[in-house]
Amino acid sequence: MKLNRKVLGAAVAVALLSTSALAVAPFGNTTQRGSLLIYPRIEVNPGVSDTLIRMINDYGFASVQLKCYYLAPGDNYSSKKYVKDFGKTLTSNQPVYWWASSGKTVPTGTTGGTRVIPVGFSPFPPLAGGTGSVPKTAGELKCWAVGAGGLPIHFNHLSGLASIVKGSQAAEYTAFAFEAIDGDRSTANTNKVLTQPADTALLPGDAELLLDGKMYDSCPVQLLTSYFPAAKTQLTVVGCNQDLRQDRATWPTKLNYTFWDADENPSGGWYECADSWHERLLSDIEGSLLDSPIAYVRFYGAPSTVCTAPTYNAGLLGITIESETDDSRMRGTNMTGRGEYTGGFIRYNVTNNSGSPAP
Repeated sequence: MKLNRKVLGAAVAVALLSTSALAVAPFGNTTQRGSLLIYPRIEVNPGVSDTLIRMINDYGFASVQLKCYYLAPGDNYSSKKYVKDFGKTLTSNQPVYWWASSGKTVPTGTTGGTRVIPVGFSPFPPLAGGTGSVPKTAGELKCWAVGAGGLPIHFNHLSGLASIVKGSQAAEYTAFAFEAIDGDRSTANTNKVLTQPADTALLPGDAELLLDGKMYDSCPVQLLTSYFPAAKTQLTVVGCNQDLRQDRATWPTKLNYTFWDADENPSGGWYECADSWHERLLSDIEGSLLDSPIAYVRFYGAPSTVCTAPTYNAGLLGITIESETDDSRMRGTNMTGRGEYTGGFIRYNVTNNSGSPAP
């Protein structure tokens, strides 16, 4: 039987289109632009390390206002995190960069440079309640597009990179970008109450980004990455439930780890209690110490009674920083996601013109 060439070509096109559509990641990732950017690890350790942050607005017809937060962890997984917010405008087709230690185009301790972050305080680490420096050297950065009233908008033209620099070495990763699917569906001032935790009700003056696959992209349920057991691998994990308000709640979870060696042999049953920003050397988890030239780890967040504070399901994002045991040959890698978590959110205070939370 002779096949019609046009019919065959159309069938192939449909098959390719279907395959492509099915292959689209349902969650925020590093291969797209978005309205929300998440940089999982920002490090500033005076005299030792600093982080060079880059960001692009690739839209050629309009500027965009960003709402950004630096975040540093509390003393333990159930402690409230330290946050500090700032605003930044990107003009059309504008790339920007700044050093986290100074908010300028040069690091702290270097003369000259241009101030990029329009605030007078040294942006990282953030300040604890506005008084006193927090003794933390690492945390994260989040930025998203906002419009009138400081509410989130649909603006999928943001992308970014971060380079953690230590001496002559640098570990670089790509910021996770979340598309605003329905960015006009703001949930500010709705007084919505979640069942867990109980103290996360939205109040007047609050706003929320829902990482639910409807308002914004969702998050992965699980993370995985390969690693070299003989080397040094640092995990940085960001939870997709974060409350950045002044009266904020925590969202602890239990991270459940399974490791596989090069012969597919698993090592399971390992766990840690974690908050929504967590960092760990893999070598500190006994199950990772496999007699294998290469291995991989997979983990997820879930409720558990083994943690002293209440824990919940959580979507996760993460990066690894690898080096030799003497800290040489440092390199950064984004972790791979599996599954879809649609319960994520970011809550924040909408500010009025005086810089205080709206009444």
